[in-house]
Amino acid sequence: MDIKTVEHIAQLANLELDEKEKEKMAVELTRIVEYISKINELKTQEIDPAFHIGYEKKLREDEEKPSFCPISSLSSHIEDKQFKVPKVIE
Repeated sequence: MDIKTVEHIAQLANLELDEKEKEKMAVELTRIVEYISKINELKTQEIDPAFHIGYEKKLREDEEKPSFCPISSLSSHIEDKQFKVPKVIE
């Protein structure tokens, strides 16, 4: 990968790189692209995805349960149809 491409990528990522960092990034990005190219050479069309190995559905059935009433649960904090809260500003 050339320095111009590294500069473009750095600009897109909003990075400021000095010349030494640009050279290092060029080498590292070249190695990454080469590795990805090597992976892309693998014949994987006939291989089933292994994403769900060992995965079991562990969901429970939905159950209807009574819920709490927010007004009644906060009734001790209601005064004249308004919520009473601690004073936070002096």
